[in-house]
Amino acid sequence: MKKNILTIAGLVLLLVLAPGAAKAVEVFSNKDLTLNLGGLFEELGELENTSDNQDSPYYYATATGAETTPMTARDNTRIYLFQTQALLNLDGSLDGTKFWFQEALGGNSISTSNNQMNLYQFYAAVPVMDNLSVIVGQFKVPSDLSSAEDSGSLLFTETSPLFSDFFNQGYDNGIGLKDFGPGWDATAGTISGAPDLAQRYLPEIFQFPPLLYTRFGFGNVADDPYQQKQARRVDQSQWGLHFNGEYINDSNAGHADDLGLQNTDATTVSSDTVFGNALLWNNWNPFLGKTSTTDGTSPVNSSYANASVDTQYRAPVRGDMTLILSGQWSFAEFTNNSMFEQASEEYLHEATINLSGGEFVAGLNAERWALAARFDVVLPSDYLIYNSSVHSESSNGSTFTTLPAYQQNTITGDRPIYEITFPSITMKINKYARITAEGLFWLNSPEASGDDGVYELMEMPSQVTDLFPGNPTVHNPLVCVGRMAFTLAF
Repeated sequence: MKKNILTIAGLVLLLVLAPGAAKAVEVFSNKDLTLNLGGLFEELGELENTSDNQDSPYYYATATGAETTPMTARDNTRIYLFQTQALLNLDGSLDGTKFWFQEALGGNSISTSNNQMNLYQFYAAVPVMDNLSVIVGQFKVPSDLSSAEDSGSLLFTETSPLFSDFFNQGYDNGIGLKDFGPGWDATAGTISGAPDLAQRYLPEIFQFPPLLYTRFGFGNVADDPYQQKQARRVDQSQWGLHFNGEYINDSNAGHADDLGLQNTDATTVSSDTVFGNALLWNNWNPFLGKTSTTDGTSPVNSSYANASVDTQYRAPVRGDMTLILSGQWSFAEFTNNSMFEQASEEYLHEATINLSGGEFVAGLNAERWALAARFDVVLPSDYLIYNSSVHSESSNGSTFTTLPAYQQNTITGDRPIYEITFPSITMKINKYARITAEGLFWLNSPEASGDDGVYELMEMPSQVTDLFPGNPTVHNPLVCVGRMAFTLAF
């Protein structure tokens, strides 16, 4: 046993020191089983310029009417260092059945009131016939190109913070079918809506149809839809046109509902919400889990849908360079059809939120370097609201006004929000280690002022708790961010 541990440690060290090493380490192989060890580590430094705290001072109103003194203005330029990725990967095959495992460590792990959400992937592709496989386990749902791409193969430091907040599909537990043929590929299946859920056999009300997802399309892009890569190098042209969809018909489950079980996912430090998005989080979506009775005992009558179309093109150009182009347009909708009768919740009669947005990526990828640009836009909804529970507030620090029990605090409004990432320059130390430097710019970005400074809501969605009428959202016309990341992916 000790000898095996030393062998594995030696292989990992060899991978780190040898520029020509393979992408993963084969730790075991015989005629039935092959096992490979991998990982993803990223250290990210960021320099950011926000609104000046003096332009949006923080007045905190409590339920009792007491108020804290507004803080002295914080510096609107900040710098910080995070470990944004810390993932352990395993993959292999067992007598023809392929399997993948990915676990989050450290700050990548999310802690909830029920359990640790540190398992990202653990699924198998079981061959049935020819190119047809059954996919079973927990996997990255392939119903959105932007969020389905492997984070270790990006041309950027991370996926778009803006696009992830609103359209990320994330990981889920489910079962599906995957098939492909000359010039086409398709996958479809059902998911649980609650990844990493503790096994407690909660009382549930079944809703039909169940939770569904699909991705299908045409072309010769031969990516596995569950393991898609962005930074590719090819020796012949590839193209693909795909259509994607996910539909969740919400259902009661114990003290909550399927969609409500993802409520804590948007509070992670990074904007990559990993499992859910803004429409699946009740700090941004006030309609989530609401029923027609105050005690919440009646069945939920709500649904979530996400549909998108994406196109990809890759082609070899001069030397060892590959041209990479991709585009995506997404539409998401949350609907709650419950009849609300409480006077304090009258605004919930119009319980439909529609979002749309797009992403375009262009890049050149070579053996030792990459250059890329990304443009994202989201058309949000002014129904994205944080419900404050304060009973009084002050706009000037001294005069208080009584508020209703439920106060609407708009987060985004309905004006477009833009994100431009350019340039993103990657220098590849070897096949597995790289340094990426990029400039990121948000236009009309929503910000919240806390008693300890200004927060960009695209990076820290949880800071909507600082919003109330005396301290509303500030929309910064231009936020400038500089990033540099060291990434180790194998």
